[in-house]
Amino acid sequence: MLNQDSKTLMHNMLNDWSAFDNQVNQALVHDKKYGYFLQITDTHLDDHYTEGATLKSGCHSIPEKHLHSKRKQLCHVMGVPGVRMDAPSILIEHTLDWIKREWRDKLDFVIWTGDNSRHDWDEAHPRKETKVLELNRQVTQMMSDLFCSSPEHPRAIPVVPVIGNNDVQPHNNIELNDDVLYFFEKLWDHWIPKKQRKDFLEGGYFAVDVAPGLRVLSINTMFFLKKNPLAKSCSKKSSSGHHHMKWYKNQLRKARRDNVKIYVIGHVPPSPRDFFKSCMTDYMSITANYSDVVYGHFYGHLNMDHFLLYDKREQEIHNSEDLQLPYLEDSVEEQHDTVSIQRNVREYVDWLKGMYEEIDEFENKHPDRHDSFHHQTPIMHKKPKNFDPEPVVVVHIAPSVFPVYMPSVRIYRYEYRNSPQQGATHTYGTLLGYSQYVANISRYNEEDGHKEPKPPLNFDLEYDTKTLYGLPDLSIDAYIEFADALTQNDTESKQLWNTFCKNIFLQTLNSTFDSL
Repeated sequence: MLNQDSKTLMHNMLNDWSAFDNQVNQALVHDKKYGYFLQITDTHLDDHYTEGATLKSGCHSIPEKHLHSKRKQLCHVMGVPGVRMDAPSILIEHTLDWIKREWRDKLDFVIWTGDNSRHDWDEAHPRKETKVLELNRQVTQMMSDLFCSSPEHPRAIPVVPVIGNNDVQPHNNIELNDDVLYFFEKLWDHWIPKKQRKDFLEGGYFAVDVAPGLRVLSINTMFFLKKNPLAKSCSKKSSSGHHHMKWYKNQLRKARRDNVKIYVIGHVPPSPRDFFKSCMTDYMSITANYSDVVYGHFYGHLNMDHFLLYDKREQEIHNSEDLQLPYLEDSVEEQHDTVSIQRNVREYVDWLKGMYEEIDEFENKHPDRHDSFHHQTPIMHKKPKNFDPEPVVVVHIAPSVFPVYMPSVRIYRYEYRNSPQQGATHTYGTLLGYSQYVANISRYNEEDGHKEPKPPLNFDLEYDTKTLYGLPDLSIDAYIEFADALTQNDTESKQLWNTFCKNIFLQTLNSTFDSL
């Protein structure tokens, strides 16, 4: 159980930044305490966004003259949180400008987890493939301008992109050797290693070394999705999902042989609701069997700030059941209705709390997990001889940039040092925590939206996992303990859960949880 000090709601950023220098795919160890990387996701650029358009139109249609006085019904310069709309270009530009000012020179690499194009919400302006690809091109250019080498910033920052389900048209639809992969291969030419081009053109997945001993696997989750009409169960050997899982396993085998650590990134997070049952089983099983090399799972898509906890053993027990999970992406992407989002909020957080309670209960009933190998705690460089797979998987889900809630970006820190002699307290690559940054665009729209030129948009620290939640690191044991702390019946735990829920929705639905 977390102690009282750990639960104190503090908003102080961990400091101790120090400059360092490296080239692409090469890091030089300096006297710094942590390594840092950025996760940015779900920008959803909307080329039809018009300031002053009606909220009802998704910011696409200018109102009749007599409605101009009803400002609350109109779209503002940076968007309006909690309303169905995608992102104006200025929001993405100002987000990247803040990263440039505050974080670029401190980052080791960037994970960019998909969905750059707008949703297909507006029947008056239906998406076309050429426009979807053009929006991807525009956002890629923004990312390149920031992170590629330039006279102002000669050090290039490695970027690892992912194809999101809205980055293709129709959305969700992609297959092996799809023609669209040639577009993305050329678009991301400077980020996909030449030796990985064949794999990428085949399936939209690739591996890249972002630092010595640290490799990122960019996976194509559309191959696992029930909503992809071109995908089939991973149990079918001819399916794209089976092919992808085979690649995933081979990459982890290679990582073990190369003695490198792996971060897995994708767009749609693994869940029994979205993945074919066999794909979910394979993902869990393969990950468990290589838990000595897999150090983190990072996804977007859901727009909410939270984490998922799965136990392979528990999944096996429930494999014969048809799980009915509540709203995830559907309320945003398909129902098109802010009211439906609000209506399903309590249902979703109740389901999430049930997941945490269930995993905590299961772990208490099966303490044998604690006798197995925990790869993220001791200092070690090789797989133990008597290796027992870690059955639990933590899936990190970062909130989005586009203003379904407040725009947000996340900075992770990880163990950068290789040995206790260098001051390392964890195995190299272990996730130590993250800081969540949020832009209050409601305040910006009110105070600065009318100004010309537009002032910079600032992102404030919403919370840090160590100072707010008391997490010593982002290890599996830390998350299981956190899940336990979130789900007790005492007042302290209920207050912690209330805070956690407000953070899930980036402080935009606070009144919903004030009564919890």
